[in-house]
This record gives sequence, structure tokens and C-alpha cells, in this order.
Amino acid sequence: MDITTLDLRLPTPCHQEQPRMNLSQNSTVQLTELQILMLKAALLDEPQTRTAWHSLRSQINLLTLDAWANDLLSLIFRNLSQHHIDDPELERLKGIYRHHWVDTQLALSQTVDMVTALEAAHVSTLLLESAPLAERYYADRGVRHTTVDVLVPTLQREQALAVLRTLGWTFNQRRSPSVATAAAMQLEHQSSGRCAMLHWHVLADSCNLTGDQDFWAARVPFSLNNVQTTMLNPADELLRVCVNSARHNPAFTIRWLADAYKIIETTPDIDWGRVIEAANKRNFTLAVSEALQTLRAVFELSVLDDVLQRLNTLPISQAELRDQQIRHQTHEVRGLRFYLQEYYRLRLHSTAPAENLLLLDYLTQRLGLSHRYQLAGYFSHRLARRFKRKFSSTT
Repeated sequence: MDITTLDLRLPTPCHQEQPRMNLSQNSTVQLTELQILMLKAALLDEPQTRTAWHSLRSQINLLTLDAWANDLLSLIFRNLSQHHIDDPELERLKGIYRHHWVDTQLALSQTVDMVTALEAAHVSTLLLESAPLAERYYADRGVRHTTVDVLVPTLQREQALAVLRTLGWTFNQRRSPSVATAAAMQLEHQSSGRCAMLHWHVLADSCNLTGDQDFWAARVPFSLNNVQTTMLNPADELLRVCVNSARHNPAFTIRWLADAYKIIETTPDIDWGRVIEAANKRNFTLAVSEALQTLRAVFELSVLDDVLQRLNTLPISQAELRDQQIRHQTHEVRGLRFYLQEYYRLRLHSTAPAENLLLLDYLTQRLGLSHRYQLAGYFSHRLARRFKRKFSSTT
């Protein structure tokens, strides 16, 4: 793939406007040339890594890169070191790697404390996000920024919260989000100030009270610092990474590509049938297909050709088309229509009692407000800001 001929759109490092590319005819995922080069320098074999890194060195300043880029630099350091590619900037990259390694040690230590306490209280645990990715797929604690993400069964959430409060974890909002309208909540530790995410659904866009049963049934054992817990199996982990890729987050834009690539690379016997079945069952066929198309284009993974053909034969509903469109909306442009569509999806797929899914309650919790009466002010303020931006752009 000749990246110099592609049509390049996301925010770029060093705050410079660069050409943008749409990676495939059917994909709305857009990456800059620098993002593609960073991914190749971080993950591919020696000749491709060397070529990508030399191109990068002439275009970037390591001191002024944005946060999304810094998250890949430790992975680039490991890849350059493994391929014995020398560079004057290697020491600076090594410092970033060491910083990530230390930060990961702290995060994993807190994860272990949480898991130990929860399991002792007979609350089942499953680790999400960076801990299992760093340990199982990257096999290196220094190459990925690590957060604390623990999943518990939906019906054990309140019990889990009670246990975690005894460890000093607190929730800042006045009331906990409904298990039928949210998938996780952020906790803060009183003494350390560090944050953790307590999850009760695997997928943020699928808050069905019984929808996670197949994830729990197929989980696999996972040991973290000699403490036993569990993690998603490779097929479900890949599904989660692909579905999350559709949620517009510039800091996450290229990290998910590295995660998905490592899952596929280290799991040659991945159960693609399970990935396809789960995507179809949850109306994520478009999201998964788009993510895999992007992977295919960036890394030239021919192993995905058959999978993409199978996904392309599946029927797509109008509701799923709308869902995929709104997932790509940035926070700045999201309006009432976005949240109504999100609410409709929850109502469609949730098994919760109807009173747990009242629209005003959902909007209040979704937007982090304390009371219903704040909704009018919230949307009025957003509308005023939109008009102001539109007026400013025309003057």
C-alpha cells in the first residue's frame, strides 16, 4: 500500500495539518501518514520497521508529540531494540518505556489488590483492557499504558462496590449509574488519587442484563502476580477491541490497531466463527468489518480476507447503520439525536424492567448530571455553543 497516495483526516502530531487518508472504500476510519508509519515501526519485521522509522525520524520531534503518539513510542522502542536498529533517539525512547513500565507496575499492583479482595468476597472477576493485553499478547509491561479495569457480573456490582469501598475506592457522583444504561463507572482511590474502572458489561454499547453470559462462560484463566483471575478469550477480546474502535476517541485511534494486530499475531488459531457470530448477534457487524478492513489495509493481513467476505454476506439493518454513524460522532457535535438513538438501542436490546430505562433518567445519568431539571440547561448551552461556532466560522 502506497501511503503517499492516500486521502489523509485525524488530528496529527506536533499540531501540524497533514494529508489524511481513508483506508478502504467502505471504511470511515481515517489515519494520518504519521500514524501509519508509527504503527509499522512499532509492530512489523526488521526491513519494514527500519524503513518506517527512518521516514518518521525526518518528520517528528519526540519532545512535542501528542499523547496518542507517546503511547506508541515505548512499543517502537522495543521493536527497534529487538531488531537491533540503532538510533541516537533510542535513549529517549528507553526513558518513555521505563516510565510506562513503572506506571504499569503501580496499576497492576492496585489491580491485584482489587481482584484479591473481590474474589475473597466471592465476587467473580475478569480483567479488561491493558492488563491482559500487556501480559498475554504483548508479553511486556513497558510497551502499553496500563489502566485498572475490572469486570464483575452485573448482578454483583453493588456487592463489588461495597468491597472496594473498604479498600479506599470511592465514586464521586451522587448515585451510581444504572446497570441497564451504562457499562462501567470510574472510581478514585482516596489516598493515591489513582483511578480505576469498575465494569459490569463487556461492551459499552451492549448493556443487556443477560448479554454478557456467553463472555463469562468462555472466559479463560489469567494469572497476575500469582493471583488467579480471568480474562476474555482471544476471539472475544478481539471483538471488544474492534467494537470500541468505532467510538471516536483520538487518544485511542491507533492504539486499538496495535492491540488488534497483536491479538491476531499471537493467536493463529483464533476462533473467527465466534467473532463473526458475536458481531452478528449484537448488531456489530459493521463495526467489526470496518475495523478488520482497516487492519487489512494497514498491515496487509491476507488472513482477514476470508473473514471479511463472510462478514460482508451478513444482512445489515437500518438501525445498525444509524448506530455506526453516531458512534463516529465527536463529543462536540453530539446532540439530543445522538443520545435518543443510543437510548433506543438500549431499549431494544435490554432485558431490564421498563422503569429502569426511563428516558429522562437515562439522559441525566448518561450526561453526568445530578437532577432531571438540569437537562434543559445542558442542551440549551450545547445549542448556544453550536450556533456560536457556526456564526464564528461564517464571519
